[in-house]
Amino acid sequence: MLKEFIPFIDKDRYLTIRLFEFLASQKKTVHTFFEIQEALQVSQYRVKITIHDAINLSKDFPTFKLTFENDILSAFNINNSLLNKIIDFEAHKSLRFRIFLHTILNIYSESDTEFQRNVGISPSTYFRLKKGLSQDIGSSKIECMRKSEVFARYYIYQVLVYFSYFDYFPKCIKDNKKFIKMKNSIAYCTLI
Repeated sequence: MLKEFIPFIDKDRYLTIRLFEFLASQKKTVHTFFEIQEALQVSQYRVKITIHDAINLSKDFPTFKLTFENDILSAFNINNSLLNKIIDFEAHKSLRFRIFLHTILNIYSESDTEFQRNVGISPSTYFRLKKGLSQDIGSSKIECMRKSEVFARYYIYQVLVYFSYFDYFPKCIKDNKKFIKMKNSIAYCTLI
């Protein structure tokens, strides 16, 4: 995963992505608990949670299989194509990405309070995550976004495309002429 896009992923979800990156980069299909811990550079407790999250995630993707027994993780059919799908899936579930979309685009025209209620987080969690996201993106990029509308459009579009955001719209919206026009105009602005 490109470092530039890491700020948009929740920390737990990013660990799951890192686990899949490790599995996709290995030729063998069987890995010990300690191999995984060494690769992820986290505590044993965090490795157990990450493996559990990865196994739960495998239920949403029938093309691969993960099993964990006797401190051995077996992984089958994990490749770069699947890794990209997992990154997109985790991004769309990530609170940080959803906060970015809300604060920058506010697609659903919600107030902060409505957004917090719909997502199920407290105001303090919302503002803490929003502040952390701003810090991780970096003050220089945020300043460039404030000063240059072209840079802001380019950056937003870059994030949306990286996480295949347009692919997750319902079919009835994707077929809408206004949606197609909006998507094409964003693509055109990016080229400028």
